Amino acid sequence: MVCGFKVGCYLDGGNLGPMITRLQFEKVLEFLQAAKDEGLTPLVGGNRHGDKGFFIQPTVFINVPDSSRLVREEIFGPVSVLI
Repeated sequence: MVCGFKVGCYLDGGNLGPMITRLQFEKVLEFLQAAKDEGLTPLVGGNRHGDKGFFIQPTVFINVPDSSRLVREEIFGPVSVLI
């Protein structure tokens, strides 16, 4: 359980499912890597969840500058920022 969410298929009791496509999964992972490359550290999450499917850990970044890509673009994934 991460941030109060159980990551996984709803049929298995999860309440935070996978990204809809491989493309979206890869885009969200690119956002997470770009944030890390900017020197941002997630308070929680920030990685793929497990090794099967298109699951991503719920992620929260704090102290994110306005200039960050995380602030300027829509991610469409389980990522939140606090400025």
